[in-house]
Amino acid sequence: MIHVRAVNRGHRPVELRGLYFCGFDGSVVRPHVFADDLPKMLYDGESFNAYTDEFKINEAAEVPPTHVAVSDAEGNEYTAPYPPIESEGH
Repeated sequence: MIHVRAVNRGHRPVELRGLYFCGFDGSVVRPHVFADDLPKMLYDGESFNAYTDEFKINEAAEVPPTHVAVSDAEGNEYTAPYPPIESEGH
């Protein structure tokens, strides 16, 4: 299971509109997610959480996804590496 979390760290509301996984070639996978409905308004400090099946993402992708993205109502895209980069705990 993959957990995607978006947090509004700013001081203005942000309306999230989409969540998708992208390949290096620009391909997009929009998986079924278990989450709050989109669009969703986030105010300062609020977060959006979504869960999806890693197997289904990889199965649906034409090329392996390189990042996950969340888009807002203004067309901004917020991304993170996929698969997540894991660091060793110290």
